[in-house]
Amino acid sequence: WNKGSAVEWLLNRRKWMREGLSCQPVFIGDDATDEDAFQVIGPQGLGIRIGRARNSRARYYLRDHHEVFLFLHRILNMKGRRNG
Repeated sequence: WNKGSAVEWLLNRRKWMREGLSCQPVFIGDDATDEDAFQVIGPQGLGIRIGRARNSRARYYLRDHHEVFLFLHRILNMKGRRNG
């Protein structure tokens, strides 16, 4: 198993898809061991690399772990506004 295998396993068990709920998977990683997961998640989710890397399979990147915190914080705030 590698991280790509784990992501594939999780994607194949998406209960929310069977229930008709809309959800987009997100995978955030910061090193070479995350590249398999970026490849598997592909266009069906968000592959986000922390720091730029040449030849990364991630479609997006954040500069550092602080930007990851801000990104996740914004997502949580969006969720709260929709439900409130």
